[in-house]
Amino acid sequence: MKRFIAMLTAAVLLTWSFIASLVGLVSFHWWSGPGGFQLGIASNCQEFAESDVNGLTFNKCVHYNIGAYSNSTETWMAGLLIVSILNGGICLLIMLFKTIFIFCCYNLAGPSTATFTVIQALLIVTVCILVGKNYGFEYPEGADSLGATYYIVISAAVGSMCAAALTGVDTINNRREKMTKKSSTAQGVEQPPMNITNVSNAPSNMPQRYTGGNKEKKLQDIYAVYILRLQDIIVPIDSNAIFTVTS
Repeated sequence: MKRFIAMLTAAVLLTWSFIASLVGLVSFHWWSGPGGFQLGIASNCQEFAESDVNGLTFNKCVHYNIGAYSNSTETWMAGLLIVSILNGGICLLIMLFKTIFIFCCYNLAGPSTATFTVIQALLIVTVCILVGKNYGFEYPEGADSLGATYYIVISAAVGSMCAAALTGVDTINNRREKMTKKSSTAQGVEQPPMNITNVSNAPSNMPQRYTGGNKEKKLQDIYAVYILRLQDIIVPIDSNAIFTVTS
């Protein structure tokens, strides 16, 4: 049950990161400013509209082209978001199959799921850093705050890392369950009966053969054999015997 809850939570977080990557690519709300100013990763605007705010005139972009990237940094940001969308889709497919077969299969795609989720988080974090670097970590002209998209995307990066951690917990629990089942199976197997030659009736010089049983029991039986051999060597002494010494 714990595995199922962990995988379900990770799947929800991965879905959020997938949607956030898509929003980050098509949204123009990375930066916000007065007069309804909004700016996305594509800074080239095809149509402006003037707006007055407290006596100041601002040009508000009302029409963007998704491919209107003004420099290579904006192109890289768009490319990373596209890769993040594809990677998120792969994560969700793997998670779907793992959730379906979670009750019958051991560690199905566990390590690969964690790897893809970590990559997802790194891709999103890289995009957020590039967005700031593109404007020298300052607000672009006309903006005075971060937009809603920035917070959505950065929260998706945190969610991806949490999903990777939950996937790791699922893998560890799976291994523990597997080891427990192996241990229970080993304890449930009936040990072969001990087949030991009767030590008391066996000749002292005849080696004994042992099959089955544990090592401690075998050592005890071997010790008993050597005690019998030692008794054959020592001559019994009659307590009533009288010994005289002659010179």
